Amino acid sequence: MQLFNTVEEIQKYFKINGTQKLSSLEGFERDALEKYVHRYTGEALLLELIEWYNAETAVVNEAFSSLLPFVQAATIKFAYYLGSPTLDLQISESGFGVLSTANLAPASKERVATFRASIQTSAWDSIEALLKFLEKNKSEYENWTNSSAYTIQTGLFINTAEEFNKHVNINDSVLKYLELKQSIEDVELLEIYPIITKELAVRIKEEIKKEEISESTQNIVTYIRKATANLTAFNYGMGDKYETTGLHYIMEVKRIMDAMPSDYPEYSVQIAKQISYQKIENTQESGIYIFGG
Repeated sequence: MQLFNTVEEIQKYFKINGTQKLSSLEGFERDALEKYVHRYTGEALLLELIEWYNAETAVVNEAFSSLLPFVQAATIKFAYYLGSPTLDLQISESGFGVLSTANLAPASKERVATFRASIQTSAWDSIEALLKFLEKNKSEYENWTNSSAYTIQTGLFINTAEEFNKHVNINDSVLKYLELKQSIEDVELLEIYPIITKELAVRIKEEIKKEEISESTQNIVTYIRKATANLTAFNYGMGDKYETTGLHYIMEVKRIMDAMPSDYPEYSVQIAKQISYQKIENTQESGIYIFGG
C-alpha cells in the first residue's frame, strides 16, 4: 500500500481485525486516493507525501509528519467505504462465494449498508479536518497553495469558509464553502455587480487581495459580504428568509454610496449616466419619442 505499511497503522484510524491482509486493500486505497483525496490535497503534494513515506531511507520532514495522519485517516476510511461490499467476496471458476468461518458469518446487506453510510460520513469528516489543517498551516505546503485544490480563494468578496460563516452559519465547513462557491460567484455577478458596478467591485476585491482596505471600502464591505452570503444561501435553497435579509443588506450598501458619492466615484459616474438618459421626457407636446426616456 502507498500510505500504510502495517495493520497497526490502519488501526489508529479504523477498527479492524488484526488478521486483515494489507494486500486486499491495495486496490481500494488506490481508488480512494484517486477518487477522493487527491482533489483536496492536489496531485503534487500527494505524490510528494507518498514518495517521502515510501523512501528507502527515512528523511525527517516535520511538515509531512504532521500532514500524514490527516491524509491516512481520510484515505483508509474511503478505502473501506469503497471496498466494504466486496471485501468478503471470492471469485472462483464455479462462481461467486462469500467467506465464512465457524466464528464469523457474513454481515447482512442491511448491516453493510449501515456501516457504509457511517464510514462515508466519517471519511468526509476526515477530509474536513484535513482541509482545516492545510488552511491553518498553508505556509508549510506550497504545492497545495499553488494547486487548484487550494481552498482559500483570492478573487471573491468572501474567500474562506470562516468568513462565510460570520454571515450565514455553515458550521465553519470548508467542504460546504466549496460546494457554495459557484453560487457565490453567480450572486456576485448577477446581483451585487449591477448595484455597485463592476468597476467598484474590482477595486474592492483588489483591496481585499492586498489586505489594504480603504476607509470608504470598509464602510460597505461587511454589508456586501452579508448580502452575498445571504443571497447565496437563498439561491442554494437554504430558506426564503435569506433573500429578504440579503436584499436589505445590498440596499444598505446603496444607501451609503448614495449619501457619500465622492467616496465611490465608479458608482457615482454610473448613476450620473443613468440620470442623463432620463433628461428628455416623452410627452405629446414634444412631438418625439425616445425609447427609455
